[in-house]
Amino acid sequence: MQNQAWAQLTANFPVQATEWRVIGLSEDKQQARVRAQLYASAVTERLDTILGKTGWSNAFTVMSDAVGCALTIGEVTKSSMLPLLRTVDGSTRAQDALVEAALLFGMQPPFDTEAVHTVDYDADAGAILFEPEAEPRLQQEIASEAPLAPPRVSSSAPGDKPEGQKMIDRLVERLKQDGLGFEAAKLLIDFEGYGDSPETSRELYSKLRALLKSGGEPS
Repeated sequence: MQNQAWAQLTANFPVQATEWRVIGLSEDKQQARVRAQLYASAVTERLDTILGKTGWSNAFTVMSDAVGCALTIGEVTKSSMLPLLRTVDGSTRAQDALVEAALLFGMQPPFDTEAVHTVDYDADAGAILFEPEAEPRLQQEIASEAPLAPPRVSSSAPGDKPEGQKMIDRLVERLKQDGLGFEAAKLLIDFEGYGDSPETSRELYSKLRALLKSGGEPS
């Protein structure tokens, strides 16, 4: 395969192509340890965009306690094998194996995949409440006299809310269930929705979480 195509495949993915995979919970299940991982859909979309649907292939192997993926690009095959987990369904774990195989080709998220971050967790929803404050890597420069069409990656449907807003929505729903919907609505009005920047969104989230912890009592 041309060096130019390899450069396109391994160019940094956008931040939106990253999911924060939970790898462990605190004893009280109020916090989660997470690390960065590409969405499998982001990987397959880039492969299709650069190589075409016939320019690559993958094969899954399912065992009693593990699942693997062999990803072939051109004449090169790289494989990943992951243990099955009780907390993750088999199909999701297979997609994880595909992402890990792509990582061996140099297709990586814009964040350090080895770094582990601690974030607040909603045990009822089974989801983190906010993404970690992590600095993305610098975007790679791709030098080429005749560049290919730039990779396009969309991790969500058009018009879909950013993940941070979804997390605020989940926290507001928890507050409503606890009878604190009016107090939560007042905060949303004060911040004119979700806030006009990542910083104000995080401030809103912090105030909502403090409200949940206090049960509505003044701090």
